[in-house]
Amino acid sequence: MLPRNEQPAISYTIHREYEIDNECGNNSTGCNNTKLLTDRDEGFVERKHKISMGKTFTDDVSEKPPNINIYSTEGYKRAAFLRNKCANIDKRQFHRTVRVSYDVKHKALYCPLCKLASTFWTRVFKMLDNNNKGRFTRHPFEVPISQAPASKLHFDILDQKIEKTVNAKESFIFLFVRNPFNLLFSAFVDKIVGPNPSLWKLFKNTASAQAEGTVTNTCGADLTFEHFLRNIVQMYKLKHTLDCHVAKFDACQPCAVNYTFVAKIETFKADTFHIIYKFNQTQTLEVFEHELSSLHADDAIHDSTSGPFSWKWGIIRCITWPEALQRIWRKLQIRGIIGVNGFPLTDNEANNIAKEEFIALLEKTRFKTTSGERGWLKEQAFKEAYRSVPFDVLDEIRTIYSNEFSLFDYNDSPGEIFNRNTEIQNYKLLDYTNIKENITLRL
Repeated sequence: MLPRNEQPAISYTIHREYEIDNECGNNSTGCNNTKLLTDRDEGFVERKHKISMGKTFTDDVSEKPPNINIYSTEGYKRAAFLRNKCANIDKRQFHRTVRVSYDVKHKALYCPLCKLASTFWTRVFKMLDNNNKGRFTRHPFEVPISQAPASKLHFDILDQKIEKTVNAKESFIFLFVRNPFNLLFSAFVDKIVGPNPSLWKLFKNTASAQAEGTVTNTCGADLTFEHFLRNIVQMYKLKHTLDCHVAKFDACQPCAVNYTFVAKIETFKADTFHIIYKFNQTQTLEVFEHELSSLHADDAIHDSTSGPFSWKWGIIRCITWPEALQRIWRKLQIRGIIGVNGFPLTDNEANNIAKEEFIALLEKTRFKTTSGERGWLKEQAFKEAYRSVPFDVLDEIRTIYSNEFSLFDYNDSPGEIFNRNTEIQNYKLLDYTNIKENITLRL
């Protein structure tokens, strides 16, 4: 919190919002001028945000390269919507700084949030740094995760500087957000379904006595989705800090930072293409146009496998190694990376398979089912997970993340979660006893 005698972190009066449709039109290459008045300098700071909702983007690039589709995006509209929502909020409640990634050449400033493609964008900024220094990198997946540690830079909201020295005024400032219901399910699949002893331990205790059934595994490996959500509710009520993978979006201070662009995981490809095109990284877009899906899948397989193999000895204190590999298998099924085929290894084969061999098996399995079937698995698991949660818990979740739903225009009562008048097929995708069985689709 700011000291009592400190001026508010930021107090913008927006004199004119974006009028995208009226002034720029669907194919405009023009821009609106938005004037911002700050308490600090008692003057006007004029920022020009170029807007395009059509097929042409003109920020810092010349003509659209051939063979690249440019997708429409509502990122600027979302930023204007956010500013409007924040207009009457007292800015003095916010911290003065936020952690960011920053690229000086492109004047790009990004605020990372866990479970919101933060690893991907940290690698993008490392790619930009490489290319700025002449170390040509085609796309962010060529950057090893080990070479893209989380940024330690901080942006001073009041002074508009990075680490008190680099002037970040006029920067393109963006963040990614996600529907909280999707965020929580993604965190559960990634950190609980996938073998992760440290996260099992973190989430196992608080809620176990309040949910039907008990967490019998001493490590919390059999934590259910209901237990997981109840734990979040309990931690919030006790005013404990939520783990970053399930945290609210406060770390990016959406009502204090004047964001240029609000991207969403739900429109990841369109928003990502626009941002990377804005950075003039056409070589990346040429690769992504044809290979983004396969690059993402390969990266997910390697990441989901390498972690558990590196902390194997912690895992086998909780569950057997064959069970751990089955959990990786199911995690990747639920994420839509691999398809309906059951886990094919015997316990003896699982105990002796090398990491590289298991990765190769997963990559081979991926192409045994269609992308449509893999997408169906992801949607079905989401429905089964939320169907298992009582309404009172869902209401608590809506309350906890009410700001996130409101500020970023998300529906807090989606029918696929709250409408239970229709029965759904239950394939028990969150039941770890049937992973060796093929999943028979009944569409």
